[in-house]
Amino acid sequence: MKIREVFENRNPFGALIGVSSLIVALLYLAGFSFRWSYYYNFGVQHVVFKLSFQSFLVTAIELIREPRNLLLAFLIITGPLIVVNGVIRFIKHSASVNRHRILSKCATALVKLFCLDSPLVLDSIMAVLLLYSTFMLSSHLGYTTFKKHIIDSPDNPLPAVTVIIEDNENKLALRCGAEEEAPVQLIGNAGKIRVIQEAYQTCNSETTKWRLLYRDDESIYLFASRSEKSIGHGRPLTLIMPNDKKTYLIME
Repeated sequence: MKIREVFENRNPFGALIGVSSLIVALLYLAGFSFRWSYYYNFGVQHVVFKLSFQSFLVTAIELIREPRNLLLAFLIITGPLIVVNGVIRFIKHSASVNRHRILSKCATALVKLFCLDSPLVLDSIMAVLLLYSTFMLSSHLGYTTFKKHIIDSPDNPLPAVTVIIEDNENKLALRCGAEEEAPVQLIGNAGKIRVIQEAYQTCNSETTKWRLLYRDDESIYLFASRSEKSIGHGRPLTLIMPNDKKTYLIME
């Protein structure tokens, strides 16, 4: 069903189904793009593919619950639609008026070039603009939420966590507290592992607090939130640990 027909349909029930489908599609896109941008900045964007359809809808609804985000969505999503629709109407009107020959010829050429007299093309332009605006706004909100959550503050909604691993047989490559001999097999930057371990970066401190980012049946995702004064640029230190029966979480 075309976008124009959704709002001009004389059948109330049919119009309700069309509008509902459009709203659900926009909410899903908003929730998906928000989560993708959020987890992408942590470097774990694959988490998005583990989330359910309902979780994206809930995420989008939580976003527009805030008056600021609702106003921002209205301005950024509906604003371009109004502007583009006004420009198209002006071009079509100019093409039909012969007062200014040069303007009329240019407008006629634009109408023919972009098929602006076709309802299908107009609906496609509005749909693409609507989806693009929703995607860009939600991605921006995901990034700003990421920047907010990596700061250690009392307002941070992500729980501070302490991980207890009950495994005396195998030594962990990273743990709170450095040891002289900790042989591990690894691929990558061995010096970075030593720096993290010897600098006690896996421990909480005055400027660092470990928080729970995400958890499922297979893995636990942790990241080091930093105080606003000590936080730098780039991604925070993020760890992915196996979630098994020997792993316990203490959340604050």
